[in-house]
Amino acid sequence: MKQLSSIELRFLLRELELLVDKRIDKVYQLSGNEFLFQFGRANLRIILPSLAFIAPEKPQAPEKPSDFCMVLRKYIQNSRLRKIEQLGSERILVLEFEKDEKVTLIVELFSKGNLVLVKENKIVSALLCHKWSQRTIRGGIDYTPPPAKVNLFEIKEDELKRIIQSSTKESIVKTLATDLGLGGLFAEELCSRSGIDKEKKTADSSSLYKELKKLLSEKISPAIVLENNLIKDAVPVQINNYANYKKTKTFSEALSLIYAQDSVAEKTKSGDAAFQKELKKLEAILDSQKKSINEISSEIKEYESKAKYIYEHYGEFQQVLLLLKDLKRKKQLKGLKNKLIKAIDEKEGTFVVEL
Repeated sequence: MKQLSSIELRFLLRELELLVDKRIDKVYQLSGNEFLFQFGRANLRIILPSLAFIAPEKPQAPEKPSDFCMVLRKYIQNSRLRKIEQLGSERILVLEFEKDEKVTLIVELFSKGNLVLVKENKIVSALLCHKWSQRTIRGGIDYTPPPAKVNLFEIKEDELKRIIQSSTKESIVKTLATDLGLGGLFAEELCSRSGIDKEKKTADSSSLYKELKKLLSEKISPAIVLENNLIKDAVPVQINNYANYKKTKTFSEALSLIYAQDSVAEKTKSGDAAFQKELKKLEAILDSQKKSINEISSEIKEYESKAKYIYEHYGEFQQVLLLLKDLKRKKQLKGLKNKLIKAIDEKEGTFVVEL
C-alpha cells in the first residue's frame, strides 16, 4: 500500500483544509483499520497505517459499528472541524472539532497507525492502546507524541549542514531519507534537483537547502505514474526519476486511484491464498479417498481370488455343505474328522476346510 511521506502529507493538507468549518455528518469504521468521516458530500477516508485522502464516494459500511466507532460518533458527530494541521513534519494529522466542547482527533500515519481521541490533552479513547519506552497510549492520560525529530519544514541551513556532516550513513541519499526524514523518493528527488551524486557520503548543504525550500513551496501538480498499464505511484508534484505521468484533478484523486488498484490486488492475492488453502484441503481429501480406493481394490482382488477358488472347487464345497447339514441334523458334528473338514466351531458357526 502507498505510504505517505511527511512531504506528501504536507501537500495533501492543502486539500484537506477545504474541510475546515464543515460539519461532520457521520463517522464510519469500514474495517479494522479503515475509517470514513462524512462532511456533506466530502468524504475523508483514513486507511491506517499510511494513507488519507478525500474519497470520491462513500463505500458500504458495516451495519453494526465498533465500540471505538461509537465513541467517535458520540464526541465528534454533528460537530464542526475548526482546524486541521500536521504535527511538525511528522506523519501525524491533528483535527480539532467543536460542538458543545472542543475535542481533538489525532491521526498517526506511521508504524501500525492509530486514531487517538483527546480532550484537553487527555486521551479519551484510542483505536490501539500501547506502551513504548518513551510514551504510552491509553485512556485517561496525557497524549504524548513520538520523540521529536528535526522539523524539515522549519530547518535552517546550518542545521542541515550539521546533520550531513555528523551522519554515519554511507551515502547522502540515505542521510536525507532517514536522518532528515525525507523518505526515499524525495531524498532522491532532492539529490537530482541539486545535481548531487546521491551515492556520495557528503554534499553541498547550500544547494540542498535551496532545493528543499523550493520543493516545499512548489505548487501542487498531482498525478499518477503509470508503468506497464499499472499505477506505479501517486505524487503531488512532478518527480525527475518518474515518467509517463497522467495528471489528476487533486492529489486525493491520485491517492484514491492507487489505493483502489492496490486493494484489488490485495484482495486477489488474498483470494488466491484462500483458493490455494482450499485446494490443498481438497487434495488431502482426494489422497485419502485414493488410499481408500486402493485398499478396497486390494480387498476386491482378494475376494475375487477366493470366489474364483470356490467356483473351481464348487463340487467339493457342495459335498462338504451337504455332509455338515446331514451331521448337524443327526447331532453328530462333535469330533467329526473328514478328509476335507479339519475343524468345526459350532459356537461361531464356522468350519475349516483344506482342499
